[in-house]
Amino acid sequence: MIRSHSLNLSRKIAPVVGVCLSLCQALLAVSILSPSAFARTIIDDTKISIAGDSGYPGPESLRSSVSSTSVGNIFDHMNSNTDTLSKNTECAEILEVPGTFLCIPMYQMQMNEIFLRPAFYWGTQKGFPKKTLVSNQNLTLKNYQKLTQRNNLPGNIINEFYKAALATKDPSKKLIDAEMEFYKHFLQDPRIKALGDHFYVIAVSVQNTGDYHETVNHEIHHAKYYLESDFKAKIDQFWKEQISDSDKRDIRDTLGVAYNSADENAMIDEFQAYMLESDSGIKRNWLTSYSSLYREPLLNYLEATPVPTATASPTPTQEPVSK
Repeated sequence: MIRSHSLNLSRKIAPVVGVCLSLCQALLAVSILSPSAFARTIIDDTKISIAGDSGYPGPESLRSSVSSTSVGNIFDHMNSNTDTLSKNTECAEILEVPGTFLCIPMYQMQMNEIFLRPAFYWGTQKGFPKKTLVSNQNLTLKNYQKLTQRNNLPGNIINEFYKAALATKDPSKKLIDAEMEFYKHFLQDPRIKALGDHFYVIAVSVQNTGDYHETVNHEIHHAKYYLESDFKAKIDQFWKEQISDSDKRDIRDTLGVAYNSADENAMIDEFQAYMLESDSGIKRNWLTSYSSLYREPLLNYLEATPVPTATASPTPTQEPVSK
């Protein structure tokens, strides 16, 4: 049975997204690059499909596109400093969840230079209050830059961070080159500006050694929790009515290693994203021990339960470290 409410990511696309793309799709992904892509952040005109929708490239094609451009630039300038030439980031909107963009930089450090300070500003990072504009020299930030393999950020947090960083007088907190690049070529793009705060960014680098399908499968549910109020309302209701108090405490303790466990929305959002991972992903995530208790009931609940009459405004969460 198709569970369209949540893209049925754990049941519909598991056999599809991990399959190698056809030659046509790979060529399509490369063809959308332009000379202006060198060392820049660009937004593709072609959307990507995470469900293997015919006629659209998938996440792996975006990765191949960034990789081929960066590697090509290095080979073309083998006797030069290619630090800037190889730092390309390419973003594409995900077909199934409008307003959600998958952004793929070439390097993991490059990704974290762009997205980690906004993540700290969010306040779901353990030990950092909301709206903390962290210094670029902060040692905790620098250590997370070494560890974090993926990021997810809602539009309102991204916009608020850049407003604060552009206004600060503290030299250690001003925008660095990677952040300014993203600001100029992504946030200032008319297509993004037209969305206001109603967009979501998922980021994973070419260097990521994990499964791209599993990464997007998990992160897309965070985007849905932020962008789709009906989905969020059902998830919140399930947490309130179906999870025992003792399990809630245990889940908070488990996730509290990396997250602010006092942030209820962060706990609920992470819980649902882990429970709705694919069959292979849920066998090795932080909440695997709860999957036998809550995964199937949650899927059934999302399918059968009417949208609650009163829904809370979305308060998104952050993905600080790859699990």
